[in-house]
Amino acid sequence: MDRKKNRIIASALIAAAIVLFVFGILALPENIVMQVASSGEPNRMGKIPGLLIPFAITAVFSVLLILDDMEDKMKKHLIGSLLGLVLLILTIGINL
Repeated sequence: MDRKKNRIIASALIAAAIVLFVFGILALPENIVMQVASSGEPNRMGKIPGLLIPFAITAVFSVLLILDDMEDKMKKHLIGSLLGLVLLILTIGINL
């Protein structure tokens, strides 16, 4: 992938993450479920840190996608960025 494509992809991923983060802030309750314990009890976290973690994963890997020139690392950064976006979607979907 060349740098122009990387910038476009990374910008789109960051934009999608921002939209989902703002939607989550507005739509989700103050405490959100992050995982379910083996006893069946949900482990909760505050809304801001619970949404900020997958958002940060997407943002960091997207910036690395823009800045890194090595082809093998670009694929890893893209996968990391997509994973963060999927985690953000799952977090919002589970808690709606």
